[in-house]
Amino acid sequence: MDIGIGLPATIPWTNAPLILEWAKRADSSPFSSLGILDRLVYPNYEPLITLAAAAAVTERVRLMTTVLIAPLRRAGVLAKQAATIEALSGGRLTLGLGVGAREDDFQFAPASFHDRGRRFEEQLELMKGVWSGQPVSEEVGAVGPPPAQEGGPELLIGGYTPVSIRRVGRWGDGFISGACVTLSRCASCSTCLSNLGEMKEEQANHASSLLFTTPSVRTQLRVVITSATTTATLDQAPRTWQDPSPPPRRLSRSLSGALATSARTK
Repeated sequence: MDIGIGLPATIPWTNAPLILEWAKRADSSPFSSLGILDRLVYPNYEPLITLAAAAAVTERVRLMTTVLIAPLRRAGVLAKQAATIEALSGGRLTLGLGVGAREDDFQFAPASFHDRGRRFEEQLELMKGVWSGQPVSEEVGAVGPPPAQEGGPELLIGGYTPVSIRRVGRWGDGFISGACVTLSRCASCSTCLSNLGEMKEEQANHASSLLFTTPSVRTQLRVVITSATTTATLDQAPRTWQDPSPPPRRLSRSLSGALATSARTK
């Protein structure tokens, strides 16, 4: 089991020096990854640009979107941005993707909302082709840069419906889930994982990673779980979780405390 930590880039009063310091300290700690959320209509930092900045000040820790709302973006530009971060970071990018659920983000982008699922699948098809080095079409050749690892960045696909699991089987390296903050959400996760386990081998591709995000009082932990431990972990999932936001003056102490605690586990 690998445990990651979230970047505080979605907290409105967070500043750039603190985000970069957080990334550097996480890189020197046992955490496996740095995760970041995605919104448009919110005072957060843009996730891909933030991960590019984190890549410049880190060497080991993985860089992860948890999740990036792909249909808000143009597929070709997103493919190139992801390949660039993956190459510059030495293959450390994990791209968690989802379709999104907040219509105001799509209104602001602007991007159509009700066909986002169909467009998401078209994006996945195009991006996987770009990362494999194939020409995009008869008129458009191959697009670089070549990613650091064959086939492009690790790709996790999220959602709570059977169709999201079919997307994992066709395009993904694994499944990503948000926090089980309600019983209905936990039930949806359980159903999705059951569907994942029932996929035929030829449908499952090489999808083997499961990732869950869990909110805590001061940050967010990402737990990557192998398929062998999935059932036991789901049985232990909390039914509810409260997430009060700390006042700004406590964030530095939260960072120091969290990283100090993790260092003692080495």
